[in-house]
Amino acid sequence: MGAVDPAAEPLAAAALPAVDAPNAARLVKPLFDGIISAFHAYSGPPILAEVSERIGRALDLEPTEVLALLTDEGLCALDSRAVVRLHGPQGVA
Repeated sequence: MGAVDPAAEPLAAAALPAVDAPNAARLVKPLFDGIISAFHAYSGPPILAEVSERIGRALDLEPTEVLALLTDEGLCALDSRAVVRLHGPQGVA
């Protein structure tokens, strides 16, 4: 396939690359999961020190502040549960 001559085919030169069609579930589910998680307090395995450190590093917050927010049942409209977990060597899911 040769180079496109913009004078002969002006629209071909401006063609956009092919992309997958938008998938509503791929766009909305992470947002929905985050919103639901925001209404829970953390209650689960004793990993909060590491989770708080990783989230604090990602958001430029002190780990103690992250820990307080994750465990504050006063902000909890739903139940307490394990809303975050360690993911790989540096991530949180």
